[in-house]
Amino acid sequence: MLAQLINEADSIAVAGTAGKTTVTHMVGHILITAGYDPTVLVGDGSTARAGKSEWLVAETDESDGTLTLHHPERAIVTNIELDHPDHFRDVSAVRDLFQWFIEGLPQSGLAVLCADDDLARELKPKARKVTYGFRQGATYRCEHMRPFPIYRGVDLLGHINLRQPGRHNIQNATAAAAMALEIGIGFNDVAAALQTFPGAHRRLEFLGVFQGAAVYDDYAHHPTKVRATIEAARELRHRRLVAVFQPHRYSRLNALMHDFARAFDGADRVYLLDVYSAGEENTSGVSASDLAHQIPHGIYVGDFTKAKEALEEIVGPDDLVLLMGAGDIKKLGDDLAKQR
Repeated sequence: MLAQLINEADSIAVAGTAGKTTVTHMVGHILITAGYDPTVLVGDGSTARAGKSEWLVAETDESDGTLTLHHPERAIVTNIELDHPDHFRDVSAVRDLFQWFIEGLPQSGLAVLCADDDLARELKPKARKVTYGFRQGATYRCEHMRPFPIYRGVDLLGHINLRQPGRHNIQNATAAAAMALEIGIGFNDVAAALQTFPGAHRRLEFLGVFQGAAVYDDYAHHPTKVRATIEAARELRHRRLVAVFQPHRYSRLNALMHDFARAFDGADRVYLLDVYSAGEENTSGVSASDLAHQIPHGIYVGDFTKAKEALEEIVGPDDLVLLMGAGDIKKLGDDLAKQR
C-alpha cells in the first residue's frame, strides 16, 4: 500500500537506519509551512497527515528488505548500519539494499545523501546527487553550534534556530533543509519552519516530572541511537542523567552487544530491563543482565516494578530520567510522570 502511494505521487522518501522518522517529520513540516499541503506518513504512529496536493513525504523501512518496492521521485538516506540481524547477514547486505533502492530513482529525480556516513555517501544513484552533513565537501554543510549555520559550497545560506538538542538533530535538520531547498523552497522559509518544528513522538519526548526529576522518553534501540540520545539529553539542564534501557529483540542485543556496552558512556547510572522480544525466540541465550555487567554503573532490574523501586531510591530534584527502547517502556515513563 505504501509503495503504491509513493510510486504514484510526487514523492519524497526518507530512508536510513537512524533519523528517518525525525527527518520525515521535518521535511513534512517545512512543506506544510511553505503551503505545499503534502500528505505526510511518519513511522512514529502519531504524526500522519492527509494533504490535498500531489506531494507525499513518507518514511520507508529497510527492516524486511521491502525498501526496493518503493520508487519515489526523490529520496533522503540518513545512514546505513546493521540494525536487523534477524534479516540481514551483515552490513554489506544492508548497503546492497540501499544501493538497489537509490538506483531506482529516475534520472530526473534527486538523491540527498548523508556525507557523514561512509556507506550512504558512496551510494551511486542515476538521479542527481547532493550531500549534507558536517563533513567538509558536503553540498550542504552544517556546523555544531546554536543557532547552526548551513553552507552551500562556500556560501553561507544563513542560520537555523532549532529547538531540539543534539548534534544528530542538527544533522537531521540539514537533511530536511537540503531537500526543501532543492525543490525550490527559500532558505528563510526553511529556517522559519524548522524554528517551529515541534519534534517527533518518542524522540527525546518530555513526559513529566518524577520526584523533582524531568522524565524523557525515546525510541532509541540501536547503539548509535542510544549514544546520540544520551549526548542530546546531556545538553538539557540536569544534575545527574539516569538512563533506563529496554533492549529490543534478542538477535539485535546478541549481534551488537559490544557496541551497546559502549553506548551509555554519557549516563551516570543505567538500569537494564528485560529484553522486549517482539515475538523472537531467544536462540542465543542472551539476556539484559549480560549487558548490565558490561556497562560501568549498569544495574539489571528486570521488570518495571523493580525499575521504579530503584528510581525511587536514587532520583531527586534536577535529575534527568531518560527511558529508551522500542518496546513498551513508555508505559513505565507514563507511570513515573503521574507520580510527580
